[in-house]
Amino acid sequence: MNNTNRAHRIICYLLSVALIFGIVPIYSINTKAMSSKVIDLSDGNESLSGSNWSYNHNNHTLTLNGFINGDDTKEDGVYYGGNTDLTINLIGDNKLTTAYSGIFTNTEGIIISGTGTLVIDTKIFGLYAVKDVVIDNATLDITTTDNYYYGDVSNSGAIHAKNITIKSNAKITAKGIDRAFYLQDGIVNSELTAIAYTNYDGTGTSKILDGSSSGWMQYKKIVMPAPQAKTTSAPIIITNIVSDGTMKNLVTPGSGTGGTMYYAVNSSKTAAPTVGWSSSIPQAKNPGTYYVWYKIVGDSNHADSTPECVEVTIYATDPNSETNATDPNSETNATTSQKLYTGIQDEEQIDKKQKTTKFTKISAAKKSITLNWKKITAKGINGYEIQYSTDKNFKKDATKTVTIKKVKTTKTKIKKLKSKTKYYVRIRTYSMKNGQKVYSNWSKKKSVKVN
Repeated sequence: MNNTNRAHRIICYLLSVALIFGIVPIYSINTKAMSSKVIDLSDGNESLSGSNWSYNHNNHTLTLNGFINGDDTKEDGVYYGGNTDLTINLIGDNKLTTAYSGIFTNTEGIIISGTGTLVIDTKIFGLYAVKDVVIDNATLDITTTDNYYYGDVSNSGAIHAKNITIKSNAKITAKGIDRAFYLQDGIVNSELTAIAYTNYDGTGTSKILDGSSSGWMQYKKIVMPAPQAKTTSAPIIITNIVSDGTMKNLVTPGSGTGGTMYYAVNSSKTAAPTVGWSSSIPQAKNPGTYYVWYKIVGDSNHADSTPECVEVTIYATDPNSETNATDPNSETNATTSQKLYTGIQDEEQIDKKQKTTKFTKISAAKKSITLNWKKITAKGINGYEIQYSTDKNFKKDATKTVTIKKVKTTKTKIKKLKSKTKYYVRIRTYSMKNGQKVYSNWSKKKSVKVN
């Protein structure tokens, strides 16, 4: 036996002994290099494809189109080793079931987009990236069932990344044995509000989190977006408020589900205020127009509702001080009972959700107009009000109002109008609540020229 063969045998013998006694740990072998991946993009520099998936190395994009893997003996669903963030485009319904991770990269970040869905069922990591994870316009459902990572249980999570960014059109359910999100000294940048649970099964203490929140790693289940509180009864405007130097309520209380209604007064009717919200009814005393915003502030299980706005006016003098006590145009028969007056009743209240109506036919004759409208059968409606005016903005001095006291009536005639004059008309419903009239919004105004 020559010296070369003798040396070779000695080396093999020593390696065998070392392996048997654990001198050389068997786990030093790179198991990632073995065929333990469902989709193997180890270098990221080669375009590949398979059944219901394709990878374009030019833009580092993996497209999953109805891809389903049910082989839970594979370590990784997708393993990526490129030098640029991996973009995953989801189309249709996709699913990864694996033994270790759903999508894994120890070199870059992960961007998930598309209109499809992805379900990940695995043990340690749903998404693992050493850099950032961004989720945009995709639906993810990630479940991890273990926390053992080669002897380390400190960094497991359904989503593991430096920073996690969630766009407003994403939908996410993530749960992990230790935590849903693991952050490598980073933050969560979320355009969505989330509901987070301390228990894996979605029980225990819950909390609403958003992009300004901290403590994301305390929770084992996170759902985005959180269920939203809802307004069920909008606050009713109090109209014809006259300033007398004392504070006046601007609306009557509203209500909702999933939280408590809050109010704020703002100078803008298009931009909701960011401060000044209170559960107390807003008040004011000086003449002017006030924009009262309202929303349901969610409880621990609901996000806030979307803010809405109503407009309220306080007058310097009584807007109804000039009234017409006579009714020169009254027309009474078996089906119509009506009262004509100028202006609007004191303490008028508006319910924006009350059913309104609209004109179905308008015809002109000599110094008169005939109006037909759609009958309203909604419960609680007591009648209709019609305004007609020579002013398109229905200014008080040029406007008169007709009250139709029977809800079954759908036609009326208005006489003694000015010849050759254009008139504007509108209609609304009214109901009686606690002895007071409550009005719907006005219909769209219509115009007609009298003969």
